[in-house]
Amino acid sequence: METMKKVGILYHPMKETAEPLARKLDEFLQAKGVSFARSLDDEIQTARFEAYHPVDDDLAAVSGQTSLKELYAEAPAVTDKGFAEVAKLTNLKVLSVSKSGISGTGMTAIARLKDLQQLELPGSAKLDDAAIASLKGHSISEIRRSPD
Repeated sequence: METMKKVGILYHPMKETAEPLARKLDEFLQAKGVSFARSLDDEIQTARFEAYHPVDDDLAAVSGQTSLKELYAEAPAVTDKGFAEVAKLTNLKVLSVSKSGISGTGMTAIARLKDLQQLELPGSAKLDDAAIASLKGHSISEIRRSPD
């Protein structure tokens, strides 16, 4: 794997020749305190909202990164609208969002993620057994929704 250089809290192997749109996304992520890792072909594979609690619009901003495989955040302001944006991340394998406002509507959106293998939604107060049941038949191997 390409050597990664540390820039603030970000491990960022982006090539100097990256396109302006990719640079703009990197600047957005850096400003939001998101750590991320890119693959050798400069696609973002993992995003961690560590120093910032994202809102629905932040998830909309990263929803175009279909190469994203892992997304981690503590997100008390994220609602079903944000999870509808997350559902656009068609290659997502791991989704860990704590303290969110997800309900049955958001779970219906998440159920469209066919490659999702691990789902963690601890502390999501609106999440009930009926919402979890909407994932019946999905290939998720691990679902966690502990109180916190």
